[in-house]
Amino acid sequence: DFVQACDKFEQLGLSLRLRKYPSGLLAIEDPSSASDALIISRINSYIQNFGPVTANELSALEDCPLTLAEERLWICERAGRICRDESVEGVRFYLNRLVQSKYSARK
Repeated sequence: DFVQACDKFEQLGLSLRLRKYPSGLLAIEDPSSASDALIISRINSYIQNFGPVTANELSALEDCPLTLAEERLWICERAGRICRDESVEGVRFYLNRLVQSKYSARK
């Protein structure tokens, strides 16, 4: 019942929406700040300003649950804007310099 009610947010003109991520995670979000383009832009900015991030660090920066931070990092990774380094210390995400230089060359 709750999920069905949340699914009607947009139809009712509310400023929230129920979003289903590829992993199946359901999140109630503000569509004006949770589009893929805005998520990618914010995470790129975080990495440029603070250096490589983990899902835990992004969770703290975005003040969101860890699973949502992971989903947002995967959005950026699927878009090719960031890449991961998996080590014994965990998974850390970096700017994808190959793609970044491609975007810079177009400007």
